[in-house]
Amino acid sequence: MTIPRWMRWIGRGLFLLAGLWMTDLALTRAILGTRVDQPLASADRIVVGVHTGSGERIVETTITDPPAIARVVAFVDTRPRGWLKSWHTPPAYQVHVMFYKGEAVLGWFGSGADFLQARAPDGQVALRSATPAELEELNRLLGLPPGSHRQD
Repeated sequence: MTIPRWMRWIGRGLFLLAGLWMTDLALTRAILGTRVDQPLASADRIVVGVHTGSGERIVETTITDPPAIARVVAFVDTRPRGWLKSWHTPPAYQVHVMFYKGEAVLGWFGSGADFLQARAPDGQVALRSATPAELEELNRLLGLPPGSHRQD
């Protein structure tokens, strides 16, 4: 039994399209998923907000202790790679951290049940997955109770 020529061409076309899609995915990760760099080292104040599922802010604390600020900045700075830009509406974060120097906003960082989120240099939102251990470390650094990140 022989396969008609037109069916072989369709099969080759689908194979080619799948290859192009995989190449596009790899290039997108390589080009867009590189770094999130924010100039946070000079921060003199951090404002932390914890949000409910409806988006209502239920906790807001301010951190002004320089060693505590340095530890939070180090947490962010040790995760410069593995970020992907969000092409859709990004998920809602549960913990929001704003970094200030005086009244100027230096940058922000957010986290949810299994992700971290930050502003990329071009202004787009970038996301990366986060382990439960990373999220608990962030809770500890921010002075939040364990489990501040809901697993909805």
